[in-house]
Amino acid sequence: MTVARPTLAVCVLARSTRGGLARLLDEVDGLADEIVIGVDEQSADETWAIAAARADVVFRFEHVGPPVRARLLPIAHARADWVLSLDEDEGLDEALASLLPELVRDPRYTHYWLPRKWIVNRQPLTYLHDVPWFPDWQLRLFRRDPRRVWHPGILHSGYRVMGPGCREDRVAILHYEPVILTPEERDAKVEYYRQHGSQGRSDAAYRSMDDAECRQSTSGPAPAVRRAGGRRSRVLPDVQAVPPVPASPPWRATLDVRMAGEAFAGSAMLVDVRARNIGPLAWEPVSAWPRLHLSCHVRTPDERVALWDGPRFPMPRVVEPGETARFVIEFRAPLEPGDYVVEWDMVSEGEAWFADCGSETTRTTLRVVA
Repeated sequence: MTVARPTLAVCVLARSTRGGLARLLDEVDGLADEIVIGVDEQSADETWAIAAARADVVFRFEHVGPPVRARLLPIAHARADWVLSLDEDEGLDEALASLLPELVRDPRYTHYWLPRKWIVNRQPLTYLHDVPWFPDWQLRLFRRDPRRVWHPGILHSGYRVMGPGCREDRVAILHYEPVILTPEERDAKVEYYRQHGSQGRSDAAYRSMDDAECRQSTSGPAPAVRRAGGRRSRVLPDVQAVPPVPASPPWRATLDVRMAGEAFAGSAMLVDVRARNIGPLAWEPVSAWPRLHLSCHVRTPDERVALWDGPRFPMPRVVEPGETARFVIEFRAPLEPGDYVVEWDMVSEGEAWFADCGSETTRTTLRVVA
């Protein structure tokens, strides 16, 4: 039985061709099964014409400052098995170009972190081999599954992808911005980022590079290889709306909790919880992101908090959107007799309670006797 080759979509957000959109498309044309390009509606140069002529799918998106909030839009229009997300001022080295087919065939991983080299000279190809410019790990290559991919929409934040990932150090993304912008333009870009909420996250990478260590790259740029037969060039007519920056991922659940209404102080009791996933993201039990648990808060009837971070109960299995998971757990009653309200909720560790994402909690009453 022949196994189908995984397909690859290259997704790009662009505004100005100063970053070399045509050069980037030359490098990826022979590698990508699909090219999806979103163009900022305020783009006033030939970016739109180049994208419309060279992409499979091209669309405009509303201008909201830096395009980071639009990161999920190209993925929504892609249809390939894998996504390689690139910026217009980036490119591939020849090692990444040759290894891409091997990487997407590997069944062990759902995503790859790739090192990014900040290029300071094209001939010979030279990059900054110093902190914070190298290795500058970027999560850019991942399986296209909208149920397992999310982006917070915050400047200089990356994609979040469920499942096992790999840091692939044999390849690199090439970042040409240092040889494109003048020092004055770089300073202006930092100020622009600050005005749009960078909170200083970009400052270190844009400081003076004069004293940084540089090295000549052992791998050159990817060769330009044109795809036979050209592209379909489907142009979407409407300007795509860009969603606001979300406070947290769209976690949603409904909880059906069955537990006794009375227990001895400090005693263990059995609780049966059925949690239905009503959000757009899957729940993965084993993943660096997210780390999901069922938990609870314990309050007195007058809403005083007796216990905020309750015990954690891990996900029993993968739960797709629309599915229900069952937790059969051992819960220990409070040590002090009295009346309590146990508020059940799901939590993404280090990120948010589901209630913070707009999900409703479930409350149960418990009388604790001596």
